[in-house]
Amino acid sequence: MTEIPDPHHGILPFYGQPDRVLLRARGCRLVDDQGRRYLDFESGVWAANLGHAHPAVNRALRRSLGTVLHQGYAFRSAEAEALAANLARLHAMPGGRSVFLSSGSEAVNLGVQVAMHLSGRQRLARIDSSYLAAFGYGRLAADNGHRVDIRCDDLAAVDAVDWSTVAALVLELGGASIETVRFPRADFVQRLVEAARRGGAYVVANEVTTGFGRSGRWFAYQHEGLAPQLVACGKALGNGYPVSALTVDAGVAAALDAQPLRYAQSHQNDPAGCAAANAVIAAFEAEGVVERAAATGAYFLARLQALQARHAQQVVQVRGRGLMLALQLADEALARRLAAGLFDAGFVVGQRAASLRFMPPLVVTRTMVDALLRAIGRLLVQRPA
Repeated sequence: MTEIPDPHHGILPFYGQPDRVLLRARGCRLVDDQGRRYLDFESGVWAANLGHAHPAVNRALRRSLGTVLHQGYAFRSAEAEALAANLARLHAMPGGRSVFLSSGSEAVNLGVQVAMHLSGRQRLARIDSSYLAAFGYGRLAADNGHRVDIRCDDLAAVDAVDWSTVAALVLELGGASIETVRFPRADFVQRLVEAARRGGAYVVANEVTTGFGRSGRWFAYQHEGLAPQLVACGKALGNGYPVSALTVDAGVAAALDAQPLRYAQSHQNDPAGCAAANAVIAAFEAEGVVERAAATGAYFLARLQALQARHAQQVVQVRGRGLMLALQLADEALARRLAAGLFDAGFVVGQRAASLRFMPPLVVTRTMVDALLRAIGRLLVQRPA
């Protein structure tokens, strides 16, 4: 009997199965197994904010591999306690506490679970352009009765919510998944947070995608002057190593002392992930990464706006904050053609519907940005095959 080759190479193709194999990655540069070279304008899945294979993060992981990688429930972790102190400081939460998990979806769902547990309520609210989790309370499914979707920038929709039934307002301020790189208006965010607080709902900042310098600030909620009670982080927290965090302020921590919640997960507070995250924070602070991201992002945005001015028929809109940017094109066919052409030219970008997405490592250089913009300009003037 003839053996039928597996076109997926043994992998369940939930994201499809690409043809090319990535051989190595460093900084913003990627090399496949055929020797082709690429510039990464997606940071993996928006996670390698310090660039791939950052030396300090790698050293921290190697140290953990040689000492303790995974510890179980019988011991405390010095790395986890140091990371908790770091995050309480970065979030300006004196007396705040954290727990460390493996994925952003876990951190968001645990934040919602804490809010439900303390409030006695069973609903969460989100802006309809935001993405919360791959599973659980925030999943995007028609049968998810926990979720209340509020139309972005619709002030009347905020007032229509019965906030007395809502446990948590989960805010993602500029996500990359649903409506690519869109930022809600400041007055809308203010009305939303005020309504949630008046109604007794907890405010949970979802910084899984937008955190750690991506928006040009440490966290996107800082652009709005917010003080959330719970913050979920992931992705860039480990620079691509799977670690996430839920950090709560002193008030929530005290409420949990009085009303304990048991949460079972095998990799809570594992030393390796916490070691990687501590190294990430140290590198951010030593290298001025957040400030650099803001400056490079402003340059990138200006270049995209200049491109739009030259190609107004094809480029409908430019959106950006820090190093999360998008180019809205005239139609999806053009966006697909450009994304494919850029990949063939050695640039990895995101594409969703009629938008191209750019979320490079925060160490991207202006020279790299210029190379990308030249490639887009060339593709825009080419006739489709």
